[in-house]
Formats: sequence, C-alpha cells, structure tokens
Amino acid sequence: MLRAIPLWSEVLGLSGRADAVEIDGAAVRPVEYKSGTRHGNAADLQLCAQALCLEEMLEVEIPHGYVWYGGPRRRVQVDFAPELRRDAQDVIRRIRAQLLRFELPEAPNDQRCAPCQLLHHCLPELTSAPRKVKRYLAHTVFQCAC
Repeated sequence: MLRAIPLWSEVLGLSGRADAVEIDGAAVRPVEYKSGTRHGNAADLQLCAQALCLEEMLEVEIPHGYVWYGGPRRRVQVDFAPELRRDAQDVIRRIRAQLLRFELPEAPNDQRCAPCQLLHHCLPELTSAPRKVKRYLAHTVFQCAC
C-alpha cells in the first residue's frame, strides 16, 4: 500500500493526490478514504479520476478501486464501468471550462457545509453570492500590480 501518491494526466489536464494505491502484482487499485458515509456518487467520480490518471501514468488498465467510509467502517468496491468513466471525464471537462472562464461553481451554502472537509476551500458564503465573487476576482485576484 502506497499513501499520498501524486497523480496527473496530461490528456485530461488533471493533477492531484491519491489517499492510497494498492499494488498487488500487476494489479493497481486506488483507495479513497472518507470520514463519513456515502453521499451520492462524488467519491466514485473522484476515485475514477484517480484511476484515469494512474492508467495514463502507469500504462495499465484499472477495472476497479475502493472507497473506505469511516462512518460505517466499510470498504466499498467501485467498478470503473464505461458510464462512470464518461461521467468522470465530463465532470473534469466542465470544471476545466469553469476555471478557464474564471468562474467558481455556486456552493449550496446549506446544512451540508458545516461538517464538510472542503469548507475553507469552497467558501460557500462567498460563492453563493456571484457578484461578490466577480468583484473579488476582478479587484483582488486578477488586478495587475504593474
């Protein structure tokens, strides 16, 4: 088991880090750890994106990986079916397009936000107010100090 493995894909324009990667002979399987319980398919998409990176990096086929959910203390196998792969690639393309347009997705800013591990990255109070975001980006982030 390898931990905190840097990942990237030149094809997808993606980089990140896998929580863990299991290697058993020629078999390679990404493993994602989540502290709570399953919420939709976000973890499956994240894990699939990790597999896509690993496949490109290592030139191997990865048919499945695992998500460990700390709430129920269960490990769930995620099969990387063609539909999940297409969904993951679609999400990656949409996120890249938003970044190229200097857009942040609107956060729900509801009861799900308080326990979320991404709260300080997502900034739901800010991203739920698009005018504030545009003003902040224009006057702070992209202002030239020339």
